[in-house]
Amino acid sequence: MDYLPTEEQREWLLHHLAAFVRACGPEPLLSSPILEPTSRCFPDRWKPDPEGARTLLLRILDYAGLRELDVEVRLFSLPGRRQPQLPVPFEPVETEEKGAAALFRGIQGGVAYFGVEQDQLGDPGGLVGVLCHEAAHAWRRSRGVEDSERALEEPLTDLTTVALGFGVLTANASYRYQAEGSLRHTAWSHRTSGYLTPEAMCFLLAVQIVLREEDTGRIERMLEANQAAFYRAAVEVLDREVLVERLGLGPEASWPEPRQDVPAKLPPRPSAVQRRVREIVTLLDSRGIEPGVMDSPLACGFDPEETRATMLARWGALRRPGAWTAQLWLVEVPEVAYQ
Repeated sequence: MDYLPTEEQREWLLHHLAAFVRACGPEPLLSSPILEPTSRCFPDRWKPDPEGARTLLLRILDYAGLRELDVEVRLFSLPGRRQPQLPVPFEPVETEEKGAAALFRGIQGGVAYFGVEQDQLGDPGGLVGVLCHEAAHAWRRSRGVEDSERALEEPLTDLTTVALGFGVLTANASYRYQAEGSLRHTAWSHRTSGYLTPEAMCFLLAVQIVLREEDTGRIERMLEANQAAFYRAAVEVLDREVLVERLGLGPEASWPEPRQDVPAKLPPRPSAVQRRVREIVTLLDSRGIEPGVMDSPLACGFDPEETRATMLARWGALRRPGAWTAQLWLVEVPEVAYQ
């Protein structure tokens, strides 16, 4: 087994990590807290539903410095599809499950929209790594550093997960092996996720830990067996002084201190229904519409990417002295939302 990426692949990784530092600064790579797959970093109670995935994403975005974003999650179920061809020197990552595990749909009005494949809710250990990748998409979008070519943007997003401190989680998710058995049968399964190989993800993680002079053994103990071997091999061959020069990090005295974030209580955020009701309230006010029964539907023009017609149904508001109370209006949704 080859424990390290090839020399060509290592050069590709360091080249693009240096480009990341030039574009985004060294702070994420050098100061982001290294997230652990433990309740210390993820204290919120897990629920296998869209709200549970939303809470997990809010927590991840909080660590990434995007606390101002709200999150909306939709479940989906899609037929499997093959991973896109990646640029040299990386080959496509063959997966047992070829469908998308999750999707980042964009940011609008301070809300980041995500999709989660419904079967993923039964595997929170794997889902957290997948959602770290999608949260990194949102981070790259907010920073304006996305690459227009998706075949390059996806592996660069994997690289970004490590820089943001998600490397342990995404390296573990890049390959997961499970086995179970009894007297009558033995079963095994393996899953891969992401676009860079597990060896590449562990190499990037080792680069970050060596640069920061953190306890390499502590990180190794958080990794799955194969990933731990890849990571250990990378730590052994990396030279810190060479990395500092290669990545253009400048004098060490100017480096930011690593953050040791203590998970805080997530701030309350309105639900999807509450947001839609508020939008309708604003629309009613802007048009000077008085409370009461409407003769015809109110055209709201919500973006079909963020609101399906079946989810919107009939929402509205009724003014009472000093307050708004949820009430039913007949709302007209753009025809394209039904497609």
